[in-house]
Amino acid sequence: MKANKNWIRWALLGIITLSFVVSYCRIFDPKPDLNGDNFHYFFLAHSLAQGHGYVSEIGPVPEPHMHFPPGYPAFMSLFMHLFPENIVAMKILNGILLLLSLFLLFRIIRKTAGPLGLPIAFVGCLLCSVHPEPLRWATIMMSEMLYLVVSLGIIAICIDLDVDEAFKGNGRHIALLVGLCLLVGFTYFIRTMGISVVLAVALSFFVLSIKYLRKKEGGKRALRRFVVCVLVVASLGIAWESWNIRNHAVSPGYQSEYLNNFKYRRDGAEMKTVSDWTMRIGTNLRAFTAYYIPGSIFTPCDSSDKLMPVQTTAGGWALGVLVIAVMVIGILSFQEIALLLMAYFLITFGVLMLYQEQFAGLRYFVPLIPLMLCALVAGLVRIADWIRRIWSRREQRWLGYAVLVVSLAVFYPLYIKEQEGDINVAKLKHYTDIRGDNPLANYVRASEWIGQNSSDAILIACRKPEVFHYYSGYRHAIPLPNNVPPEEVVEYLRGNGAHGVILDGWFPNAYRTVLPAAQQYPELFKVAQQFGDGTKANITYVLTFNQ
Repeated sequence: MKANKNWIRWALLGIITLSFVVSYCRIFDPKPDLNGDNFHYFFLAHSLAQGHGYVSEIGPVPEPHMHFPPGYPAFMSLFMHLFPENIVAMKILNGILLLLSLFLLFRIIRKTAGPLGLPIAFVGCLLCSVHPEPLRWATIMMSEMLYLVVSLGIIAICIDLDVDEAFKGNGRHIALLVGLCLLVGFTYFIRTMGISVVLAVALSFFVLSIKYLRKKEGGKRALRRFVVCVLVVASLGIAWESWNIRNHAVSPGYQSEYLNNFKYRRDGAEMKTVSDWTMRIGTNLRAFTAYYIPGSIFTPCDSSDKLMPVQTTAGGWALGVLVIAVMVIGILSFQEIALLLMAYFLITFGVLMLYQEQFAGLRYFVPLIPLMLCALVAGLVRIADWIRRIWSRREQRWLGYAVLVVSLAVFYPLYIKEQEGDINVAKLKHYTDIRGDNPLANYVRASEWIGQNSSDAILIACRKPEVFHYYSGYRHAIPLPNNVPPEEVVEYLRGNGAHGVILDGWFPNAYRTVLPAAQQYPELFKVAQQFGDGTKANITYVLTFNQ
């Protein structure tokens, strides 16, 4: 009987794998994504692989990098010895991580979702295999997929770990406890936001210790779980402090830029009053409840690439509240990990409520989307079971199976259709193939032109230096100053020894900052090349700078 069930399980995993591979191949884009961060990760991994240390080599002088934690670049660097500077290989590596996360998720849901755990796990993971958002991020060199695998690995360990057995000397459970602590520490090195899953784990063990403390003769069990809570927090603290010590060693007085995303408003002013925070929380609550969370289920592509509308509709609110309610019901049905998952969701979205409003979007909870989909499916099945109980007290599962079939019939083709936008982008062999007077394509053309018509010693000031660095053939660059007067622009360029500037229409601050300086000091700036001939906003200029 057990062998028969194993056969079914492997067959379902085979279907999920096939579905994922087909969709991943359809949307796979061999081009680097132009968000900028993935170039940083790639260059940092390359620097580590070459033995240069965790330094950024984009500027004129290599500098210790402190913005991104080193976990994901370190992970990539291990594979760069096999695939030197191969961006396509690094992208496929992220796809493999997503597939591994689906296997972990399948196991987690199967073991915790009750009598229908296996079909719920199958439907939830099958939907994840075609959902365009995780798929798209699995083709970008970003840390989301590694974080997804590690966070699900932590949850899977929490399911299998028997704390009492570990403290009694059971080798397997000691190994699981050690693995939990190692993954917790590594999580912080992948993403600062990884603190949310760590705190959720610590909170769940703390609550369990309180629960056992209330029971007669439960003191030992309570103490053991409290010790695990302390070990988890200590693992996070060691990772946190080691990263801070390194950064303070290379830059005394260093302060994390991550905290600035909370401290400052959109206009650059500091958050000071209760009204500032109330307004931010209200805006973000509206954004995520009425737009991004329901959008992640029904319109993921639109919700990912577009900012929240100024006005959200009553229908958006109703749909958002309904989706969240069903997800909560699903999470509560996951038995022993319900507390852990609820804490994970609440802490993650609680942090996002305090984040700068203009940074809101799907990208900040992409690693939660697979769990959200499974929670939604489980919630629908649980509601169907409640309805069944109203009709009859007899154990019948046909209504749950019907809900699963309907969920698959509704969302699977929806997500396949939603992939079309990514497929169209992936068909372009190069960004310069974009038709029309496109500012993004013009920026890439300008970068390539500079690489072909300059020496290695040139230094360019531009927006997105990391993108320029790649497309110019590793020419060095510095960022543009932002919203400063013309004389400060000139002083900045001279002080850094810049030889030229890219004045592009991709980002408006170039025109706002550099153009007034070029107009006020025409003897210092000369047009070397122009890309595009449409409106000013689309034209990109390469300007030489006379130092």
